Amino acid sequence: HVLPKKNIIRNGRRKRESKSLSDLEFEEVKGFMDLGFVFSEEDKDTNLVTIIPGLQRLGKNGEEEEKEEDCSAIQRPYLSEAWEIQDRRKEEKPLMKWKISAPINEVDMKYSLKCWAHTVASAVK
Repeated sequence: HVLPKKNIIRNGRRKRESKSLSDLEFEEVKGFMDLGFVFSEEDKDTNLVTIIPGLQRLGKNGEEEEKEEDCSAIQRPYLSEAWEIQDRRKEEKPLMKWKISAPINEVDMKYSLKCWAHTVASAVK
């Protein structure tokens, strides 16, 4: 499996680079280590591996990695992947700067508030 890494603009066109699952898993484990988490050999055999799948490959060589893959495991997004998606969404849909003019009547005020509430609710999703 190869997942999207980021968009790169070359010659005016966007081109997608990608990271392999093992790259994403390594990046995720490294991120936890950067935050101060320390993982022992015991952690590789606990339920923690279901949350951080990169732990099972920590310290193994590439040959063993291929043999150890479990197809029955539940697929979950990697944290690094989720952060990239969240960052992209923030860039794509910045909150609009709302200027509410003085409403002419009650109906205009209700309509303005309805539009504002809809935009805020959509941005929170």
